[in-house]
Amino acid sequence: MTVEPNNLHLIRRVRGLVQLGLPVFALCVGLALTVVGVLSMRATEDREAQFEFVSLSEPVAKDLEAHLGTFQILARATAGMVEASREVTREEWLTYVAKIDPQGNWLGFRGMAYAALTRSDDGQLRAPILFIAPSSPRNDAVVGFDFMSEPLRANAVMAARDRGDPVFTAPLILKNDAGKQEASLVLIAPIYRHDQVSNVPERREAFVGIVGTGVGIRAIVDQATSIAANRGLTLRITDLDSGTTLADWDKPPTEATSRYGYSATLKIGGREWLLQFASMPDYDAKVDRGRSQLMAIVGLLAVLLVTGALYQQQRLRGRAEQRALEMTRELRDSEQELQRQLVRFSDLVELSADWFWEQDAELRFSRFWGAAGSNKDQFLGMHRWDMPIALTPEQWNEHKAQLDARETFRYFEYPVHFDGEMRWYSISGKPLYDEEDRFIGYRGTGTDITERKALENELREHRDHLQEMVATQTADLKLAKEAAERANRAKTEFLTNMSHELRTPLHAVLAFARLGHMRSDNVGVEKLKQYFENIRASGNQLLALVNDLLDLSKLETGSARLAHVAIDLRQRVASVVNDLSAPLESKQLACRISNDIPGVLIAGDPQCIDQLLRNLIDNAIKYSPAGKTILIEIATASLPRGRRLEDVGELPAVRLTIVDEGIGIPATELETIFDKFIQSSLTASGAGGTGLGLAICREIVHAHRGIIRARNRDEGGAAFDVLLPLAPKDDQ
Repeated sequence: MTVEPNNLHLIRRVRGLVQLGLPVFALCVGLALTVVGVLSMRATEDREAQFEFVSLSEPVAKDLEAHLGTFQILARATAGMVEASREVTREEWLTYVAKIDPQGNWLGFRGMAYAALTRSDDGQLRAPILFIAPSSPRNDAVVGFDFMSEPLRANAVMAARDRGDPVFTAPLILKNDAGKQEASLVLIAPIYRHDQVSNVPERREAFVGIVGTGVGIRAIVDQATSIAANRGLTLRITDLDSGTTLADWDKPPTEATSRYGYSATLKIGGREWLLQFASMPDYDAKVDRGRSQLMAIVGLLAVLLVTGALYQQQRLRGRAEQRALEMTRELRDSEQELQRQLVRFSDLVELSADWFWEQDAELRFSRFWGAAGSNKDQFLGMHRWDMPIALTPEQWNEHKAQLDARETFRYFEYPVHFDGEMRWYSISGKPLYDEEDRFIGYRGTGTDITERKALENELREHRDHLQEMVATQTADLKLAKEAAERANRAKTEFLTNMSHELRTPLHAVLAFARLGHMRSDNVGVEKLKQYFENIRASGNQLLALVNDLLDLSKLETGSARLAHVAIDLRQRVASVVNDLSAPLESKQLACRISNDIPGVLIAGDPQCIDQLLRNLIDNAIKYSPAGKTILIEIATASLPRGRRLEDVGELPAVRLTIVDEGIGIPATELETIFDKFIQSSLTASGAGGTGLGLAICREIVHAHRGIIRARNRDEGGAAFDVLLPLAPKDDQ
C-alpha cells in the first residue's frame, strides 16, 4: 500500500514540529535559568550598593552628632567653671568667650550668655541674662532678657535643671551677625550651688543659674548636606519633637531617581532628630553591574550553543527520517521479489542510526553493518553483557527482563570503554519471528551519543556552577556585613570610652587654668601652686592616656618598627623590678624571681619587652594587698609552629608567669580583660589606670609571635602567663 501525497506531507509537518520541540524546550529552560541567575546577581549587586550607601551615610550622621556634642562639652565645661569660681565678672566672661573660634570646632557658634536664677515678688522663677559675649549691639541688646519669659526657652531650662545635662531648645528664629533672621538653637546648661547632686529634688534645690549658648543651625546643617552631596547623597533633617524640618532635600527624591535610602536618629541635648538619606542618579549610575552583565552574556552564549547543537542534531535526524520515508515508498512500489528486503528494512527506517545489528535466538550478536571502518565485528558471538559496558547489576537485570519478555526497547543508553576511551551509545531493537511465529532473535540500530552527553554534562555543570557562585557570593556578603557591623560597634565603643577618659582630665585642666587666670591677682602663691599642681597632675594623666593610645594604635596597625635582638629575659625582669622598687616598698610588697633556665635569650624589641614587663608587674602591685608577695617565674615551654594547616610541630619557648595574691579575676572576664578600656569588675574602681595596659601587653606579645593569657589560682590571686619563642641558636 502506497502512502498518499497528502498524508506524507502531513506526516512531515508533524515530525518537523516534534524535531523543533527539544531545542525550543532547551532554549526556554536555558533562558529561564539565565534570567534567574542574572536577577539573583543584580539583587546581590543592589545589596552591596545599599551596604556602601549606608557606609557613606553613617559618617555624615556621626560627624553631625559629634559636632553638636562639642557644644555640649563646651557648655558643660563653662557651667563647671562658673560653679567652681562662684563669681564671674563681665570682663572675665568676655575674655573667656573671645577665645572660642567659631570657624574651628565651634562652627555655628553665635554667642554665650550667663543668667542667674531669681524669683519675682509673686514667687515666679526668672533667669535674666547678666552677661553675653561676644559683645555687639545685637547681643548687648538682649542683656536682661528673661529665659523664663518664653515657653520654648523656659521648657529647655526646666529640662536641663532636672536632667543635670545641657538641653537644646526647639528651633528658634534669631538674628545672625548680619542682622538677618535664621533658624537657631539655644543650648541650656544648668549651674548648681554645689556638685553633690544625684537626683531631681537635689538638682532643683541646688539650681542657681544657666549658661545659654546660641547655635546657628544653618551653618552646621549646610556643612552636613554639603558633605552628603559630595558623596552623591541628598539629606533631610527633621526635629521630631517639634516636627520642624531643619534641612530639606536638595532635590526631592522619587522612586525613579532614588534607588537607595538610609535613616538615622540622633538623640542629643534632649532632642531627637531624624536624618533621611537618599541616593541621587549620579550615585545610582556608579553601581557596578559588571557581574550581572557578564552572567547574562555567558548565559545567553551557553543557551545558544546548546540550543544550536540540539537543533542541528534534530535537523540531521529529521533528514534521515525523511529519507527513510522516501525509501519506504520506493520499496513498496518495487517488484515482488524485493518484498523480503522491504520487510527486512521496514523496521529500521524509523530509526536514525550510525549502524545496525542483529542477534540470534540466544541473544548473541550475529551481524553488524552500516558502520564503515568499525571494528565491532570483534563482538560477534558475544552477549551484550559480555562487552565492556559500565552498567550496574540493577540496570542489567532491568534490560534482561525486557529481553526475556520479548519487548521492543528504544534508546537504551550505556557507556563503553572502547579503544582506550569512554564513549556513550544509544540502541533500539525489536524482536524477530519466523513464518511460524517462533522467536529467532533481535534486530536494531545503534547511535553514538558521546557528543550529546558531553553537551548535557556541560550544561549541567554550568547550571551547578551558577548556583555555587550565587551561594558563595551570598555567604561572602553575609560575612562582610557581619564583619562591618562588628567593626562599627567596636569603633563606637572605642570612641565612647576614649572620649569619656579624655574628658575627665581635660575638664580639670581647663577649670583650674581658668581659676588660676581669674584669681591670680587675689590669691596667694600657695593657692596658685595648688592650681598648677592640679593642672600638672591632670596633664600627666592626659599625656599618659594619649601615649598609651598612640602605642596601642601603632601595634594594632603594624606601623611600629620592632627590633629583633637577643634579650636576656632574667636581666630585663630584674631591671624592671628595680625600677618599680618605690611602689613595692610603699605597699611593703616582696617580689621573688624564680628562674629554672638561667641565661635564657628571646628575640625581641628591648623597649617593648620592658613595657610588657612594667605593665604586668605594675598591675600586680596595684591589685596586691599590702605585705603580700609577688612571684615571677621563668621556665621552659613550647609554642605551636604556626596557624596554617601545613605548620606542624612546636617551637621552643620560654614561659613568664607573674602571680599576685589579690582578689583574682571573674572567670567570665579572663578573655575580655585584655580589651581596650576594660577592667575587671572586681577591681575597676579604686586602683586607677586607664584600662589600656593589658591591651598593650596583648599587642606586644602578638607582635613577638607569642601568647598571653590570664587565670585564677586555686589558692587565691591571679596569674598572667606569657609564652615567647626563644632566640634562634645562631643569636644565642
